[in-house]
Amino acid sequence: GIGGLQEVADNGVLVSAGRSRRVSPFFVPRVLANMAAGHVSMRWQLRGPNHAAATACASGAHAIGDAFRLIKNGDADAMVAGGSEASISPLSVVGFSRARALATGYADNPAAASRPFDAARSGFV
Repeated sequence: GIGGLQEVADNGVLVSAGRSRRVSPFFVPRVLANMAAGHVSMRWQLRGPNHAAATACASGAHAIGDAFRLIKNGDADAMVAGGSEASISPLSVVGFSRARALATGYADNPAAASRPFDAARSGFV
């Protein structure tokens, strides 16, 4: 995943403009990949491995697989696992667009845009 990208972009603009003092002291915690897991563990007072996989679209499945292995290997009795992403900042959309990774030609029928196994696929949604 590339979560936190808007935070990086916004603070990068501040630094580039010579306004480093305006960068929030919470900048680093806001972009850490494991902050969601950290908040869940703090809220529910969970102890043990706290891990975040950042492997793009596979992050949620990767997290579940890692949790399975931690339990299987005896490193944890139970795990909370899952994933989320919100790469909807202008910078990430432009980046995916420039990489020609976004599906095109489906403005009138967005439900048909996601076709990962179709030979005529044109990108992801």
